Amino acid sequence: PLSDLSSIPNLQHCWQFYKKTCYDGAMKNKLILSLILVIGTVGIAYIAHAATYIGSPSACNGSWSMCGNANSSNNNYAIGVSGDQGIWGNYGLSIPSGFASASVQIGVEGHHPKIGPICASNAFNFSISKNGGLSYGPTHTVTLGCSADNMTWVDVTVDFPKWTSSSFTNANFAVRASCSYGLGCYLDWLPAQVTTTP
Repeated sequence: PLSDLSSIPNLQHCWQFYKKTCYDGAMKNKLILSLILVIGTVGIAYIAHAATYIGSPSACNGSWSMCGNANSSNNNYAIGVSGDQGIWGNYGLSIPSGFASASVQIGVEGHHPKIGPICASNAFNFSISKNGGLSYGPTHTVTLGCSADNMTWVDVTVDFPKWTSSSFTNANFAVRASCSYGLGCYLDWLPAQVTTTP
């Protein structure tokens, strides 16, 4: 009977061709599009939940001259010569608790004076405390700009096995820095940047 289309060879062949080329292809495209949408949604959600905080010090002490000049990037300098040490704190970082991981970086903006063709290298050293200066992590060495400022960001995340929101409070977070160049380290800014992920 005509109601049984499978009994008609040409129509049966047409259906098999349509199913293979159109229907199956459309379903595959629909599946691929769905996967793209899911991956994209997950990626957007991940980016949306990452948060970055930048803090500048508002307190300092030690033997650097005019140490408070390193609180902002304004071409006014904290000056340390060989043997000088300073501590910068009160970064104003208010990091919500409950994050899964944190990436921590310290920015060093400054320069060394140049005499003739010679400029110092590896003469600025710093380390981080997250317990109010009771102890410090490993020392990091930075080469400042040669007679002109440059900015170097140093990743200090692995200095400590774990970071919590309390690590960054004004009472706990501090940067200790020293200069080993006789003509001086001219420090313009010493910021901290923290990126947390859920």
